[in-house]
Amino acid sequence: MTSADPVWMAMVLGAHARLLPTSYIANHRHEQSPEKAYFQLKNAIRKQAPVDVDILDIGPGSPERRRLLADSLQQHGVANNPQVQYWAQAVLKSTLKQSPRTITAAGFNIEDLKAVLQAKQR
Repeated sequence: MTSADPVWMAMVLGAHARLLPTSYIANHRHEQSPEKAYFQLKNAIRKQAPVDVDILDIGPGSPERRRLLADSLQQHGVANNPQVQYWAQAVLKSTLKQSPRTITAAGFNIEDLKAVLQAKQR
């Protein structure tokens, strides 16, 4: 696993969460939603490097788009920034808590996501 893996995974999950119906988000407005954390993550990345953070807004399931994002994050070293790490973790945690179906819809395994979160805590 690279240092960029949690960040690009969070970007994928955030892009998928963005597609949730607004009624779902309205029911969780008192909590940090995956969608809100996703937008904060995108802003944190934009401040650090010229990474195309909008690449997953259309076709978040595209393996090619995911690879391009992961490569760009790794190339620019963005994943090591504390703000980026914070918001990536917020996306991962809020998705796991509020929308676990999004994890499988994005093609990830819930246990793999839990392992990423635990690895980051060490």
